[in-house]
Amino acid sequence: MSITAALYSASSGLGVAGRAAQVISNNVANALTPGYGARQIVRTSGQIGGVQITTISRRETLSLVTDRRISEAAMGGAQARQSAMASISRTVGSADDSFSLTGRFAALSARLIEAQSRPDSDVRLGNLQAALGDLVGHINAIGEAVQSERRAADSAIATGVETLNTTLEKVHDLNIRISAGTRSDQDINALLDQRRVAIDRIADLIPIREIPRDNGSVSLITQSGKVILDTRPAEFTFTATNGMSPAMVNGGPLSGLKINGLPVDTARSGNPISGGKMAEFFTLRDETLPNVQAQIDSVARNLIERLQADPIDTTTTSGAPGLLTDDGLALGATPAAGLAQRLTVNSAIDPGQGGSLYRLRDGLGASAPGNSGDASLLNRLADALDARTIPSDASLTSASLNAGGMIDSMLAAVTGAAFQAEIGLTEAAGRHDTMLQSEQAEGVNVDDEMRQLLLVEQSYAANARVIEVAGSMIQRLLEI
Repeated sequence: MSITAALYSASSGLGVAGRAAQVISNNVANALTPGYGARQIVRTSGQIGGVQITTISRRETLSLVTDRRISEAAMGGAQARQSAMASISRTVGSADDSFSLTGRFAALSARLIEAQSRPDSDVRLGNLQAALGDLVGHINAIGEAVQSERRAADSAIATGVETLNTTLEKVHDLNIRISAGTRSDQDINALLDQRRVAIDRIADLIPIREIPRDNGSVSLITQSGKVILDTRPAEFTFTATNGMSPAMVNGGPLSGLKINGLPVDTARSGNPISGGKMAEFFTLRDETLPNVQAQIDSVARNLIERLQADPIDTTTTSGAPGLLTDDGLALGATPAAGLAQRLTVNSAIDPGQGGSLYRLRDGLGASAPGNSGDASLLNRLADALDARTIPSDASLTSASLNAGGMIDSMLAAVTGAAFQAEIGLTEAAGRHDTMLQSEQAEGVNVDDEMRQLLLVEQSYAANARVIEVAGSMIQRLLEI
């Protein structure tokens, strides 16, 4: 090897070492940057000696990224379900809470017993009327909590659709820029990082797979095989609902989802968006939460039927409203969804609405106080609550239960659903953590980068020493 060749080789080694140090420092600086793919230089021997950098590659395995994205979408769906059911469960309350649904009913039962023992006491009748109002108010609140979560799901769908359309356009634009950079042999790693972050944002809503195309561009397909990005991004369409009633359903007043103008059957298993957060929002809005609404409506209907005027109260005409009403009216044969929100205490026993407490004892149709010691009507009310009957609406249960049993069944149903949602989230989070750790194993490891930096330092020093020695040899020749 000539001295000139030695100098050339050592100089190229210094250049590669300097570039390697730059790549390592950039890796360390971005160790905590979301979406950053660790870089590494790919070396090859030079055609006339020395060393050269052929490319700066990313340490990234697409299959690991895909698995992590799919698990992330599943975890997002589990989080949406858990959040909604936990909120409703908090409104229903726990069995040991005096302000829970069961606690309110227990208080009503206690106040009724007190009124039975002293029907002449306006204080006890007032306590009974207040306890009945508290129970009704709690049932109203549960129904409203269900609708609040439905509205939140509808709003989240609208926000998600906007995010999907915006982000798909961004990925499409990055595809164009990456393809151009690849063709002109530019460093496109920063663009790849941006695209990865954008695709992750899409994957947070629907599970997707990334398919490599020519010149570094990618296509995106959903887990069920729907192409949402190829030569052009797909367009998602959804209209948020302003004001949602319990009776509103998908395909009626509520908007469904469309992709490129074609409706998506979000209730069908394996639909184009199934398996992620977006699909779970549709399930919550159109299936899960309406089922909970039907259950609390069943409780409200059962209470109205038990305490209806006919045959308990002989002072009213047949078919007249009882102690509990459907927004002031008698219960119809097929009450519309949302009965829990419309459940009210008959104004005839509410002094605040022009009623009188004595009607709890003497009857809703009584025009004046009767025998203050007569507890027969109160006794019939207690018997009605304690009677075991099969509910007219089997949305909650078809078992023969008393009123307390219906209340307990409602609490058990909501608590059980919330518990199952929590278990589902724990399992989904565990799978996601496993996938994330597998992906991060090939990411930036600061300790490994520091070890590589020591090797680069040694290489740099060795090449510098070669140049120094070669320079001394040339100087020696010049001195001859």
